[in-house]
Amino acid sequence: MFQEILKLNSEWAPAYYGLFTTAKIKGDKDQANLMQEKYEFYKVDDRINEVAINKARLKYPAADKAANRLVLYQLDSDPSYPLTLQQFQAKQDIIIID
Repeated sequence: MFQEILKLNSEWAPAYYGLFTTAKIKGDKDQANLMQEKYEFYKVDDRINEVAINKARLKYPAADKAANRLVLYQLDSDPSYPLTLQQFQAKQDIIIID
């Protein structure tokens, strides 16, 4: 079965792992070593997702904050924001009812 899969996709690591375990069970050490080497070569890096996520979190701090399990947002206005609430409402024709 694994040989048939490798005919379709010669880089599919789980097929090499299956051949490795089969050869190991049969006691064929040379074949097992060869299949283990191919499996190690083609397998996906276990840490690639972690590395990519950490890079993205460093690059986009707002998204990093939003991705946390618990996010607390400050609701009072920021004095450095250029528009007051009234100016924003006037631009958007929005009326906020308390």
